[in-house]
Amino acid sequence: MLAQRTLALGTLGASQLEALRIQVRFRRDGTTFFATVNTSGRSSGVRELSAAGPSCEPLAAATAVMLAVLLQLRPDTVVDNTASPGPVNSASEPESASSPSAAQEPRRVSRVVWSRSGRREPGAWRYVALGAQAHAEFGILGAALGFGFGGNARLRVSDFELELAGFALLDRSIPMAPGRVEVGLAAASAGACGYVLRSAPTELSLCAAFLVGRFHGRGVGYETDREVTSLWLGGAAGAQLTLELSRQIALRASLAAVVPFQQAIVSVERVGQAYDASPLAAIFGFGPELRFW
Repeated sequence: MLAQRTLALGTLGASQLEALRIQVRFRRDGTTFFATVNTSGRSSGVRELSAAGPSCEPLAAATAVMLAVLLQLRPDTVVDNTASPGPVNSASEPESASSPSAAQEPRRVSRVVWSRSGRREPGAWRYVALGAQAHAEFGILGAALGFGFGGNARLRVSDFELELAGFALLDRSIPMAPGRVEVGLAAASAGACGYVLRSAPTELSLCAAFLVGRFHGRGVGYETDREVTSLWLGGAAGAQLTLELSRQIALRASLAAVVPFQQAIVSVERVGQAYDASPLAAIFGFGPELRFW
């Protein structure tokens, strides 16, 4: 429908056949409708239109006009300015009265982020986000299910995301008569994600990260109780699924495989080793995030 509405505004000339890739995403936040237009090729950038009202019809009309301008369509007929639905309320750059888009752009468009250059504009910057997550893991502290908590900070640019995160696992208690061994881990990570699939309001990304942490273990109930700490290193790769609840709030779920590069194993003298080291582990995280645009 959007393509038909756009093509009804004109036809392509021979000089407009240079490749131009256009992606349009619609979303709704309360009573306001948004359209985000991403372009690459002969013109790169991000434009956003918004319109408040009971339906998305005014926004669809405005988006069609924007696409016609991007495609540089030539009108098939002369536009009757007297049929215009009303004045335009737009934050885009002012255009001359002879401009086709100025004559055809519908009313109730509240905001436009406009880009006309052939370079990628700052509009590729998306948001900074702060998040909190609950974690469940298997294999990091031996062949057992463990739980933890953590937080992260993200910088989103176009389809890529940089992440700094940290988490702490709750201590695992391992009975070893006549006492017990307690082990735990706190770690930080730096990684990057690439978004590969979108279906509003969800997005799927693939991620990789490097982890560095502090492993600790101690014996309780033995003739001599001691505590040890050690450097822990690892790498992680996995996927993240994001559900956008509003412009500022989203839910994020992650699942990653973890490969320890360096880990410590606690053993008790004359009793034995607390657990066998695992060459591969898995960690799942889920929680909300707050975005700043």
